[in-house]
Amino acid sequence: MDLFPASLSKCHFFFTCRSRLFNNHTHLFKKLAALILFLACTGRGFAQNSKGDSLKHRLAIARQDTSRILLISDLISYYIYNKPDSAFKYGETGLKLLQKTNYPRGEARLLGRLGSLYRETGNLPKALDLAIKSLAISEQNHYLVERGYAVNLLGTIHFDLGDYTKAINYYQQTIKIAKELKDQAGIGGGALNIASCYLELGKLNSADSCFRIAYRGLVKLHVADTYLWRDMGRLELKSGNYPLALGYLKKSSQIALHRNDHRNASYADAQIARVFEKTHQTDSVIFYSKLGLQEAKFGPYNRFVLMSAELLVRAYKAKNDFKNALLYQEFAAKTKEGLFGAGNIQAINEIIAQDNDRKKEIEAQKIAYQNRAKQYALLAGVAMLLLTAFILYRNNRQKHSANKLLEKTLANLTATQTQLIQSEKMASLGELTAGIAHEIQNPLNFVNNFSEVNSELIDEMQVEIDKGNLTEVKAIAVDLKENEQKINMHGKRAGSIVKSMLEHSRASSGQKEPTDINALADEYMRLSYHGLRAKDKSFNSAMEVNLDSNLPKASVIPQDIGRVLLNLFNNAFYAVHQKKKQNPEGYLPQVTLTTVNKSSFVEITVKDNGSGIPDNIKEKIMQPFFTTKPTGEGTGLGLSLSYDIVVKGHAGSIAIDTKEGEFTEFIVKLPLKEV
Repeated sequence: MDLFPASLSKCHFFFTCRSRLFNNHTHLFKKLAALILFLACTGRGFAQNSKGDSLKHRLAIARQDTSRILLISDLISYYIYNKPDSAFKYGETGLKLLQKTNYPRGEARLLGRLGSLYRETGNLPKALDLAIKSLAISEQNHYLVERGYAVNLLGTIHFDLGDYTKAINYYQQTIKIAKELKDQAGIGGGALNIASCYLELGKLNSADSCFRIAYRGLVKLHVADTYLWRDMGRLELKSGNYPLALGYLKKSSQIALHRNDHRNASYADAQIARVFEKTHQTDSVIFYSKLGLQEAKFGPYNRFVLMSAELLVRAYKAKNDFKNALLYQEFAAKTKEGLFGAGNIQAINEIIAQDNDRKKEIEAQKIAYQNRAKQYALLAGVAMLLLTAFILYRNNRQKHSANKLLEKTLANLTATQTQLIQSEKMASLGELTAGIAHEIQNPLNFVNNFSEVNSELIDEMQVEIDKGNLTEVKAIAVDLKENEQKINMHGKRAGSIVKSMLEHSRASSGQKEPTDINALADEYMRLSYHGLRAKDKSFNSAMEVNLDSNLPKASVIPQDIGRVLLNLFNNAFYAVHQKKKQNPEGYLPQVTLTTVNKSSFVEITVKDNGSGIPDNIKEKIMQPFFTTKPTGEGTGLGLSLSYDIVVKGHAGSIAIDTKEGEFTEFIVKLPLKEV
């Protein structure tokens, strides 16, 4: 989980993805594994020591503080896994240098390395704080390498906290940055990290797919490393292949011990103990757990201290040795409190909240600036048109040609106003963008992953065809067919989302067509929700969907009705979010969508349990440019345009039922047949 980019700068990999490849080439694989292990356990140990000596020598002769800060950052990375105390001392020196040196890149890099150091030694709040600061500096100054390190570190921290979905999101950003840098090691490391998340989630097929991608990024480096052996062992452990898992994990432990890498040795030993736990060999569990605990205490690497201690608790209970079980139970509880106690979790939540506030403030300033610029441009344009019209009217009212010019100017003013309304319609496309990006990401990821897997399967098939191994060829063909079906399914899903986006962005043709209202409403509800979630991570709301299964298709203009629904959902989610910010006791935000077949028309209801609409403004909310939102957050055209689309464009109706402080409900009625 710690491969990009600092660890990858010193760690290389070798990987073969499928178990049957090992089975079919056992003799060759054993020779290759022996060669790899020999390389890892001879030259690499010498290289590590030489690297440390080289860095210290370069630091001693460096004259510029900027160079010293970068060298100190590298030394912190070097000592993280074997001498954390030395790493902390170098960190203190680096921070003192930063106080008298204006060097943003060095600050971003040093904070990132210190964040990794605090994470490894169990101080997650401090690690998170430093990672966020490093990322902010990197983004502000466009430092791609440092940004990649900070993003990866945020992924590992959320992995430690058990938030694997968010960790995967950060690792995907890591891979994207690595691709920009054309860093194959970074791409492979990010994929390996995602695979580790899938292992924890129990999604072994997805983990296997990510291992394949990792292999493609790392195979050119030729040498195996403790990380890849370890995670291959974890995959086989999850799959129940205990002998194979044990072999991989022991290789990982041997390489780590040879390098004096206490951190990874403790992790590998704990995983070995888990293999023996699965096979009910309790004495071996105790033996390897104690080895792992001994290595973990060198840091101390408290995450692995906890892992080994919990294994010992279970092992001693299995042996009915409750005295030792209680001893390690108390030790594990104390360690866990130090890692994930209420104080640490509260500190982490506060740091995340502060970072979200910072991002929202930056985004709000950006939006406010854009809105002001648009308003000033619009006012200037309208003022210029009005001034021109007034001057022409006053000076040339007696002349026929002047009257024509005045009429043309007034027509331009009318066209400008019409264009403003059309621009408001198209602005809703921006509201959809974040939601569409969220919805389309999953099918695209599946299409890309399975396409890459099929390419490798075809290569394997060609090899097996040459050998005449028809059984293996048939097995690969089955895999290919299954993967192609998945590609087709997810491709259709992505195509559907893109089609919805194109239909929404296309200027309305005014042509009505039979439309599945249930599908349209459900799609826009999800896109609206994910769009708002992308803008504000603190936003959350329950969604209840009650769709009439007997609802026939209605003759409507899909683009226009889509805009109406998007506006209603955006208003509903905004209302519950604002009420949630007031922290009412026991309040749970909820937006409900209901469709009902009323024989001659369809009734669509969008209800929220927000703060409701006061009676004194209820009659005004359909008026153009009237809005209850703060300046810069709404134009006041959304409900007015929605009213025109439903009533004037579709001969339907739109009504409001609301109670101040409790709920708001919009009821839209549309004829099922064209009127």
